[in-house]
Amino acid sequence: GELRVEEPVESHELWCAIARQLRRLAADERTEVRTCSLHTLTSILTSHGAQLSGSTWDYALFRALLPMMREVCEAAAAACATQQVAKPLGKEGGVPVLMLLHHSRDTASKQWDETWVLLLHSSTRLFRAFLPTLMARPRFSKAWARLLAFCRTSLLAARRSVEVSKAAIHALVHELLCSTVALKTPRRASSSLLAAARSPQRGGGEGGGGEGGGCEGGSGAC
Repeated sequence: GELRVEEPVESHELWCAIARQLRRLAADERTEVRTCSLHTLTSILTSHGAQLSGSTWDYALFRALLPMMREVCEAAAAACATQQVAKPLGKEGGVPVLMLLHHSRDTASKQWDETWVLLLHSSTRLFRAFLPTLMARPRFSKAWARLLAFCRTSLLAARRSVEVSKAAIHALVHELLCSTVALKTPRRASSSLLAAARSPQRGGGEGGGGEGGGCEGGSGAC
């Protein structure tokens, strides 16, 4: 439900409403809206995460961040990879003038890849920054499995987007693996990261897994 701003609002309800609205905006058809939404969500969780209650973190993860992973994967898979998305700015001499876009962002598919990469960086940074807090939550193992499934799907997306696959490698090695080793987390957590990182080499012909709608992974995840 929506917040009733004319009545007193609890902190948890306010945070949930913010996370809910930012999740909606992260699926907007306009790439600049998606980018701002993800930056905002990451920024406020990073800034205020230490003050958030456990239930608020659960909501932010399971009702905002983790569902975003599935929605972005599905949207990226459905986006057109050939049609130009440059917007008309007007006409000059009767000829339409289009907005100039870099070749790496000139289709809907490429723009969704940009959102995908941003979500990869944002989610892994949040897990790294608040790993001790999140590990204390009773559903951490589920959240961890879904994050790894998202990383695995991203690794296997190399056939459709090398950019996404490279971002997944960076996220696994520099964001997650280093933090789990530094924090001396359980061997199972580090092992699951290494398995996710090695899965493309073992999977060879599994490239299609990255192209399907959503995050699959071994956990049944996103």
